[in-house]
Amino acid sequence: MALPTVTRPTGQASANTNAQSTPPVFRPIPLSISPNLSGSEGKSKVVLSGRELDAVIDESFSVYEKYNLRRTQHQSVAGMTSDGYMLYAINSRVGARDYTAMGAFDPAGKPVEPTSSQKKLLENYISNPGKLITMDAKSKTVIGLKTNGINPNVSVYTDLASKHTTFYFDTSFDKASLKADGSVELDKRMNVVNSALNVSGGGNGFTGKASYQRAGGVVSTALDAAYRPGDTGFGVQGIVQKNGDVLKRQLGADYKSTDRQWAVDGNVSRTGTVNGHSIGANYKPTGSDFSGSGRYTRTGDERSAEIGVVYERPKNLKVEVAAKRNWGQSGKTNHQIEITISAEF
Repeated sequence: MALPTVTRPTGQASANTNAQSTPPVFRPIPLSISPNLSGSEGKSKVVLSGRELDAVIDESFSVYEKYNLRRTQHQSVAGMTSDGYMLYAINSRVGARDYTAMGAFDPAGKPVEPTSSQKKLLENYISNPGKLITMDAKSKTVIGLKTNGINPNVSVYTDLASKHTTFYFDTSFDKASLKADGSVELDKRMNVVNSALNVSGGGNGFTGKASYQRAGGVVSTALDAAYRPGDTGFGVQGIVQKNGDVLKRQLGADYKSTDRQWAVDGNVSRTGTVNGHSIGANYKPTGSDFSGSGRYTRTGDERSAEIGVVYERPKNLKVEVAAKRNWGQSGKTNHQIEITISAEF
């Protein structure tokens, strides 16, 4: 495939290549191939190299290279833009599928993800761009690669300071309304340091979430399941969480009235050896600017009760008053009150 001829700016455009009306000019770097088809341990490789000083040379066929390696086909291109970025792209055809890797370095030499315009520019030099993988940088010391618009999406980053490598993934299954994501962090000896997995989904009123996380030697797990057939009526929810040796279990239920005037909810829980429960309600008369709420909570020997009143005129004025009373283990009681006024003119 022959490359389009590189057009060099002249006159005023040459003096101001970064003007908004003039897009950056791409100057391909001639690449030379150094194949090593009998490498150590039977690994074959091809090295492509070039110099920035050669970027001004208009040799359309020497800046674009094709090569075959063990029944795979590869294309590559690299170059500089007039605004100081170095861009590269590699397209590999393996098993009748195309995979394209792209990357960029900013004028300071920092790896960055190519912009959309830079990706389109590089695609002009690739005969059949496939699933896209781009270089990315979370910081000056954390760089990696990530896929774009692929399900599942995967990425890998290496921290140059700590020598830790982290793999990420996320995927979704539309038919099952299921989503999952996770990560694994490895140290320089390839030992697992941290890991995480989250799965969520639902349908027909059911929703559920499950998670697993390991940070150092501490393992945390959680399971959250709920059922609500609609915006009104009864709903239930159950939560089980374990953080190290501490286990929390909670079961709750709620009810919303059919005309959405009032609702109640309550739950019972146990965290370690401490039992707790909570019940709350709110009410708003139809057509009224006033609404009220209340809640009572007890966790072990600690209790609290609160009541609130809200006055709200649509798009104009909102006044909230909340009062709370707490009882502690020492038997002492304290009171709190909060008044919030907000207005829109």
